[in-house]
Amino acid sequence: MRNPSGLSPDFFENSVAQAAIASGARGLLIASVSGGADSTAMLVALAAARDRGLVSGLRCLHVEHGIRAEDESRGDRDFVRGLCASLRVPCAVATVKPGKIARAARKLGIGIEAAARLYRRRAWSRAMRGRRRARILVAHTRDDAVETALLRLLRGAGPAGLAAMPVSRGRILRPLLAFGRAEAREYLSRKKIAWREDSTNADPRYMRNRARLRLVPFLDGEFPFWRGALSSMAATQSLAARFISEEAARRIPWRPLPGARGEKFPEMLRVDEALFFSAPEILREEALFQGANALKPPKSMRRSEIRRAGVRLFAKGGARAADLGGAEARREGGEVILSRRKTARPASERGFALLIITPGSYTLDDMVLEARALAQGEIAGLGAGEFVAALPAVIRPSHKEDKIGRETGGRAGREICAGDALGTAALFDAEGRIAARREELPERPASWAIIGTRMTKNADSASRSALL
Repeated sequence: MRNPSGLSPDFFENSVAQAAIASGARGLLIASVSGGADSTAMLVALAAARDRGLVSGLRCLHVEHGIRAEDESRGDRDFVRGLCASLRVPCAVATVKPGKIARAARKLGIGIEAAARLYRRRAWSRAMRGRRRARILVAHTRDDAVETALLRLLRGAGPAGLAAMPVSRGRILRPLLAFGRAEAREYLSRKKIAWREDSTNADPRYMRNRARLRLVPFLDGEFPFWRGALSSMAATQSLAARFISEEAARRIPWRPLPGARGEKFPEMLRVDEALFFSAPEILREEALFQGANALKPPKSMRRSEIRRAGVRLFAKGGARAADLGGAEARREGGEVILSRRKTARPASERGFALLIITPGSYTLDDMVLEARALAQGEIAGLGAGEFVAALPAVIRPSHKEDKIGRETGGRAGREICAGDALGTAALFDAEGRIAARREELPERPASWAIIGTRMTKNADSASRSALL
């Protein structure tokens, strides 16, 4: 919705209130406010709408992440509290101890931003506990939606990941999606209300900041139409994602295993193997995502936490079992069975995964892998850094339990742990096997594994070759 005569405070406030109401918000509204311009504008607009009787039950939640300098973090907290007092909005502060998010990021193998989101969502859940009709309001703008779509495009997301950011998803509402950051700042300027600037927004260590500070200005200058084109693509992907989701649920209906009836989240799910593989491959992938999300928690599993490489390999029929991250898929007794992992994934296994389908050169993080066809009679002449594998294959971080067999100079080498001097990344074949002896090679070449060495970017001599 656009205002033809230019942005006015009333128009902005009415639009924010209407977005919340149209999303079905009927209970307590909890505005998540950092003190930045966007969330400040959202809170001020909601308070004005409350005063006019358009919305009711407004509260504020500020999350102190413990990431930035103490004085800056304390300044944000005091600013939000002061703003809430002036607007007559009850304010709660959720404080995360300094260093806790950084430790969680290292433990889970994710970035600081992703770890901060986990703690922020935890604070939201606690704020809504016992309030069934409560909703969390976040200040994502049109610019955030475009940047998110751009980042997901760069990461190779599927239709669900590329779909347009919704105004409402579950108990989270985004009433500012119709406006850009500049419009939020214009609104605050007209209301003569200040806001806080987050120093980390200029930190290039964060991927979103690099995209915002470097990539977005380049695209704006060279391809001025890119925002509209990306938004159009996201709208199309929303339709595609909805169709794929509905069709997968219809054609591949998961059933709980015996003993799980009546449970909201079963331990294991199953579906007929022939039925699963009779559906198109994209529906098989979607069914695996849906099934993994439906399994009994220890905690809910977001789509981004499921290993797409494992999903793709299993959906292609290239493996009888696959690790999907927090869940496992296997073919057994004429059925496809999904189950929650019984043990936590090792931290070394959470960082990356790459599916190798065809020969070629692959770069993953700081590792280079050259996959080439194996010529007849070439096995005996393998170099010290060369191993045999078969397609399709998956490369992922190794952990101390991995064992491999190595050959050097035509002699069987000792069995060693992946992760010692040879390297820290393990490549597995379609059957998930990671070790073999020389005498098995002619009959079962797929049972060999490759270990790639992590290298500095300029260490060309450290490349490893896979003979496929």
